[in-house]
Amino acid sequence: MIFLNHWYLKDCKALDLIKAWMTKGDDVRIIDLNRSGAERFEDANKVLQNEAFDHLRKIITGQLDRLEDSSFTTQSGTELNYPRPHEGILIEGGRGSGKTTFLLNALHDLNSAKDGWAADLHKRLHVLPVIDPTLIETKEHIIIVIISLIDAALDKLTLDADQQSVDQARSEMAEGLGLLDGIGKSSPYGDEWEDPAWIMSRGLRKAAKGRTFEIKLRKYIDEALKILNKKAFVLAFDDVDTNFQHGHSILETIRKYLASPQLILMISGDLELYGRLVRRNIYETFGEGVMKHDPKVIGEDKTGLSDAVRELEEQYLLKIVPPQNRIAMLPLSGILQAVDTSEMLVDPIGNEDLQELVPWASKKIRQQLLEADSMDGRAQPPHPFFNVMSREHLRLLIGYLRALGDPDQGASRRGVFTVFETRLRAAGLQSELFSHATLDDSLQRAFRWLVAQDKPTSLIRFGVPSDTEKAIILHCFALSIAPKLHKSPSGCLRALFALNLPISMMQRERYAMPDVRKSIFDFIWEDASPDLLEVAGRIGSISRSGKDEEGANIGNLRASSFGSVGTMRDVRGNRLSRLFDFTSEEIQRGAKKIKDVEEVVKNQTSDFSNSKWVQSLASQEDRAELSAEKGILWFPLEDLEARSGQFKNVLGLATFDRFSSRGEQFRSISALSLFAAIGELLARDDVSDLGAMAPTSTMPAFMPDAKVAREGAIDVSSTSANEEDDNNDEIETEDESSGYAAFLESLQAWHEFARANSEHAALSPAMLARVSERIHDQLIALDEAVKVDWKTGHILHRQITNILHALLAVSSGWSGRFDSPKTSDRPLVEGLQRAAADDARRFHSLAAIVISCPLVWAFLNPEETYKQSGTNLQVLRVEVEKALTTWQEARGSKEATFDPEWLKAPEIEIAIGRSNKSKSQRTLRQNGFFDVLNVVPCYSPKSGTSK
Repeated sequence: MIFLNHWYLKDCKALDLIKAWMTKGDDVRIIDLNRSGAERFEDANKVLQNEAFDHLRKIITGQLDRLEDSSFTTQSGTELNYPRPHEGILIEGGRGSGKTTFLLNALHDLNSAKDGWAADLHKRLHVLPVIDPTLIETKEHIIIVIISLIDAALDKLTLDADQQSVDQARSEMAEGLGLLDGIGKSSPYGDEWEDPAWIMSRGLRKAAKGRTFEIKLRKYIDEALKILNKKAFVLAFDDVDTNFQHGHSILETIRKYLASPQLILMISGDLELYGRLVRRNIYETFGEGVMKHDPKVIGEDKTGLSDAVRELEEQYLLKIVPPQNRIAMLPLSGILQAVDTSEMLVDPIGNEDLQELVPWASKKIRQQLLEADSMDGRAQPPHPFFNVMSREHLRLLIGYLRALGDPDQGASRRGVFTVFETRLRAAGLQSELFSHATLDDSLQRAFRWLVAQDKPTSLIRFGVPSDTEKAIILHCFALSIAPKLHKSPSGCLRALFALNLPISMMQRERYAMPDVRKSIFDFIWEDASPDLLEVAGRIGSISRSGKDEEGANIGNLRASSFGSVGTMRDVRGNRLSRLFDFTSEEIQRGAKKIKDVEEVVKNQTSDFSNSKWVQSLASQEDRAELSAEKGILWFPLEDLEARSGQFKNVLGLATFDRFSSRGEQFRSISALSLFAAIGELLARDDVSDLGAMAPTSTMPAFMPDAKVAREGAIDVSSTSANEEDDNNDEIETEDESSGYAAFLESLQAWHEFARANSEHAALSPAMLARVSERIHDQLIALDEAVKVDWKTGHILHRQITNILHALLAVSSGWSGRFDSPKTSDRPLVEGLQRAAADDARRFHSLAAIVISCPLVWAFLNPEETYKQSGTNLQVLRVEVEKALTTWQEARGSKEATFDPEWLKAPEIEIAIGRSNKSKSQRTLRQNGFFDVLNVVPCYSPKSGTSK
């Protein structure tokens, strides 16, 4: 009783809603997701093809009017000719287009006395049961089926009607039945035709009966209609085109015998499949000999046999189903051209009320794909994928909508994959793997499919390409990835590194070839679940591959390469002087001690000077007297790690070793590795053991073509990690544990803050693709902007702020062109100010989590400023603190709040000079790694400003 009351109440609400909508227009359509597709709907509003009913009414009315105007009479069979109108009505559409539903509703409407399009037609028509050829037995002839349906209609009469005339017509027709193909003996003339007397008495009369069978059938139909007091029979055939065994025989029956104006024939099917039925019979009629030899007879340059077959097919179908009698089943997109979208409603599964279909479906799709609602509150346009689905046949669309409307999100996604199972299998993909895939499975499968396509960099945007098959596959990939990104900042960063960034690199010419793309996939996904720091290192190896490295001296390599900075183990002579921007005169004077170097650099005003490290060294008299050498004045990257105490674990997260194509080993410091480390931290429960996270293996060289590199001069002394160095003693030092402990404490607090704010920290697969494209474009532009006077710390700072800016800009929903922080952090700060405006409505939680990470601020310039206007200086850290504080107050979780202390660079004790075990090691305190990284030598091109 409760169940019945529930549905009664829902129906009452639905009626009220329909009435409300009907005040706006009288053509409301409803897609009822609680009903199966191929059935009759009692509610006329649930029939979508209203325009088709209007067309059908005109055709039937026209045929009845012509029947009455012509004073139809049956023929005797002695006429030279008699009219044989073929007025079959074709309900045309592909599989699942709604033909059967339309046909069932049309027949019921024509058979009932309800108001509507057929209100005045049912009195003049008798509707026979629909004939489904797939249910007819092999030996059963369609004419027998039709006659039996008419007889059944006569048998139902309760009145004592005089059926003598119809019985006589049936008897006259019966003898000719035996001569029809498929009825009686295989040969129409038996041995009795050898008897002259039989031929003259019965044989010729039997042959005449066969010739006049159509006329006798017409008479039988006419007499039956008189008994039924109707003007015409409605005879419907459903899906003749799909039955290759009976299909052509039914078409031939229609052509030969069912040309009576008292028969309103309705045939459903796909015109293309009907064409195949006709062509098949024509080919069989021609025979193999004609098909083989005819082209040789008429010549290849003349009209070919295929053209003749096509012409015969066209004329055959034009005769049986004239063009004016063809009613197309429109997809939803076609229906929406005839009605306002507000009049197209959906009756969802469960307790939901009627809703407008397009906004309902678009909202559901966006929810599944993690696509946010409009940030300015305005109504969004229909989702592009819904537009694609609206062009598909109705059965697929309704199946998709039914899956989309499932209240259980997991079941809803599985339902979508099931709906598209055939499309996925055609592309070599298995739907069940989509349903039960991990994030790594989904990323790997999407990566493998994308690299095999022509334009992976366009497809990775998870948009809606014009190719419907690809649009469906991309939608399924996005739908498979999206739930693993929900409430998972680590999942978002994993997808960014393991899928989006490598694909974004393929827009460059050197990575665009199919075999290279495949090699990149194999290189990144060598493991089934790769470590993100390993992935970042391999991306760095890919970016250093190719012509820029093969056979080149290190002096010709870029310092900056797609988010990483290439460093050197040794610098001598002019290169050492270049590290500190010495002029030629200063080089000649020489600089033996720290104080000498400080005297040279103290007046430098360049934005890319490393004078702060030198000035820190020279600030104490005993250190000023130290030799200007490695381990004091400057450091190789691996040496700096050893001198950083426990903070070597932090520095190790941002560095990786790689092999070149010639087998040499290099070390780089990478902004991408830093953000990959953040992704790994977010995926962990414990963040105290940073040392265990750093990559321990050397990244292999990326060599997609496996060619041997060109031989050429190589400055081994300045590049090889295997060189012997007399001044490279092992430094074993531990800084004061309080500094590192405080840093870990901040990192743990940030980790709790990230977990507490993960609810809204997901980016959709489409937005991640846009973030990746922006990161790629800005890092490539930065590579071009880097000049010879840029130092390692400066380059790394710019790489970090460019990545932060790309993440912030895209996640905030900005569009159009905007500046990037190539030479100034002004674009980043202005972006933060924009994002923090209006109660941080546009400030995405993932951007807030990443920007506030203490790891980031361990490498940024702690005193970074830029001129806002005139002499007004803006401090980067201060502006970031303002924006994050606004975000925290407006949108942040109250369980774990943002702490401005995270934005302060940690205090690091850097050991300088040789190891001294007998007494305390000299150290120099630094705020973060920025200043000391500026004395780590990076690649320094000998010519050009940006090479």
